[in-house]
Amino acid sequence: MTDLLNKGMPLIRYEVGDLSEWATAGCLCGRGLKTLTRVIGRQADCLMRADGSLVAGVSLVERTLTAIPGIAQLQIVQETPKTVRAYAVGEAGNPPAWADELRKALVRDLGESIAVDVAPVSRIPQEANGKYRFAIRRF
Repeated sequence: MTDLLNKGMPLIRYEVGDLSEWATAGCLCGRGLKTLTRVIGRQADCLMRADGSLVAGVSLVERTLTAIPGIAQLQIVQETPKTVRAYAVGEAGNPPAWADELRKALVRDLGESIAVDVAPVSRIPQEANGKYRFAIRRF
């Protein structure tokens, strides 16, 4: 991808893992090049279902956080195609009664053949850049 506007040196990026959606209509400038309608996210932030399809990790986190009471923060890490660990911070004073419900919800969304482990934690650390990642796929 290039920005085509930088006169000194075009910005060219290879294999960054961005997921996007192509526009169906051509560019209005008349160049005839493909354009994007939106950037969806990063491939590394998607989790792989049992059938091999990808699901945006942020959507899994949003669905479970809004549907299961007692979870304050959640990060889902997929180490292998068949193993997922969900690190969850409970709301103050709440015991992890939500852990089994969270595990069932993730198995339902990812597939029965994926082993899901829920790990209640007191906090989820930020990355070196200060950001908090909702989902991490390590393979």
